[in-house]
Amino acid sequence: MPQRDAMEAAGPHLILDVGDHDFEREVLERSKEVPVAVDFWAPWCAPCRALGPVLERLAHEHAGAFVLARVNVDEARAVSQAFGSRASPR
Repeated sequence: MPQRDAMEAAGPHLILDVGDHDFEREVLERSKEVPVAVDFWAPWCAPCRALGPVLERLAHEHAGAFVLARVNVDEARAVSQAFGSRASPR
């Protein structure tokens, strides 16, 4: 039952808003237990606003098969820079 193990590892937090201060713990460390998809987004980015709800729906539909970590590039500049997220489409 791999999916059940992933659900237990994810716990109740299927979607997380993470930033510079907690990225390592919430994404890197958590990924040792369950896959973590990272969504680099910005509030002013129209494609981001369209994609975000789709990713959130998938996270809920797959109920713990993965965790969705959302990183606001305007607020988490260190993480965004470290992963090469330089620009979002307008």
